[in-house]
Amino acid sequence: MNENPGIGEKAGNIIRSATAQAAGIGTETTSTILKKLHVINRAEIEAGSIALQRGLSAAARDFGQHLISDHERMDREITQVARNFNVDLRDELSEESVRHLREKLEDVASNLREADPKEFDRIFGDSMYKAHKEAIAMTQNAEDDVSSDEVGQLLRSTVAALQHHVQLAERVQAQAQ
Repeated sequence: MNENPGIGEKAGNIIRSATAQAAGIGTETTSTILKKLHVINRAEIEAGSIALQRGLSAAARDFGQHLISDHERMDREITQVARNFNVDLRDELSEESVRHLREKLEDVASNLREADPKEFDRIFGDSMYKAHKEAIAMTQNAEDDVSSDEVGQLLRSTVAALQHHVQLAERVQAQAQ
């Protein structure tokens, strides 16, 4: 029997924090968090569009459509929250961590565009799996940095959608084997 019921939660927070630190994510402002989520949404919409054009399997193309629909919806929600906090999402390049994330995601999109057509589904599934796992870690870590209930709820709903996308990426990976 666990004598300290809070230890599991503390361990989870430590692991998330260590994962986030390894990914270059530290304590961030609401502005930075919203800008990163906006950049992620735009990149996932682009990845979805590429999958619609280049996906060989129905699973890859369906996942691409889910990415577009879900990330457009999430971005509308982020945009509304950003307005409520007077955050200009267009000012994403003013912060180094946001610039770095954008460059990394641009590389993913470039790799998808340049992938061998026969290997596209595998590369797409693998890339989306990894990108969504990283986005989940970043978003969960950000929950510790926000004090606003509105932003906290946005982050929780974002994690739920990202977790669903991980499952869809796993389906693409399985079919591409």
